[in-house]
Amino acid sequence: MLFPGLKKLRNQFGFQDNGHCVYGFRQNSFVMFADGQGMKVLSFFFPVELDAEDVAKVKSWHRKGYATELSAEVGTCCATMEFKEVFLPYKTSRMAEIITDLTDYVASKYPDAPRRCLGSDCSAQVDGELQIFEIDGVPTPLCVECAKQYQVAVDEVNSTFEEQPNNYEQGALAAAAFSVPGILLSLFLYALGRLSSVTGLVYLYLAMKGYTWARGKMNKVGVCIIALISLAFSALGTYVGFVFQLVRQLSELDQLADSPLGERVSYALELVEDPEVHSILVRDEIMTLCLCVVGIAYYFYLMFRGAGKVTAKKL
Repeated sequence: MLFPGLKKLRNQFGFQDNGHCVYGFRQNSFVMFADGQGMKVLSFFFPVELDAEDVAKVKSWHRKGYATELSAEVGTCCATMEFKEVFLPYKTSRMAEIITDLTDYVASKYPDAPRRCLGSDCSAQVDGELQIFEIDGVPTPLCVECAKQYQVAVDEVNSTFEEQPNNYEQGALAAAAFSVPGILLSLFLYALGRLSSVTGLVYLYLAMKGYTWARGKMNKVGVCIIALISLAFSALGTYVGFVFQLVRQLSELDQLADSPLGERVSYALELVEDPEVHSILVRDEIMTLCLCVVGIAYYFYLMFRGAGKVTAKKL
């Protein structure tokens, strides 16, 4: 998703976007930027390998306080900058200033350097336009030969992926087994007198770990299995934690203090059916499931885009 600031920056430079990333050439340098989690990321791919003077020029924007994090090394053709965002979006006018300055600098210092192909181990430089391919969501300028090689590699990877066993049953069982310890967290949080809604994200993490540990196939079916198990355990963990809290509260009553544990558990289960008590349980269940759904909606949005086949397409 592109926010208004990056759309404005895209229009300013006449760049393109693929829905989540803005990209384009400015003079002889390839520029790409996107919104991240609490930050904006700006990447440069220059037509030449950077020397010490070039790296110093790039890093000057870190010293000026514009870039929070910066990566640029001598002998490479790329540089990456991160701009942290706390409460307000980072000013894209500063990003525009950096893009203009560095691309002008490189074009002035290396006026005859053609645009560079970003294929693996490729040093081809092209006087004309490079083909822009989206490699697993990342815009990448490629020469014709590298584009062909990427397509062959992608076909091989996808063929191998299709031949892998699904392991859905093993993956589901492992996801459930790995989620069981999350119930202890629900019990602990209820013991502290707090809602266990945060456990929704914990169950999501545990289910994913269990599924991948059992080598479950990470396609869209696998993603759905993980989501369903994490939701089921979010509801189960909240229920068990709620009943556990009732049992603790019943133990504090004089008439039930010396009663067997089984009797207190049985009475707690009966209390859950009481409309007033049940409404509190439903409230806790909804809060837990909502947080789990939020995590699934965000995390699995990314996974659904990349689950299954490796993609490479011309933009």
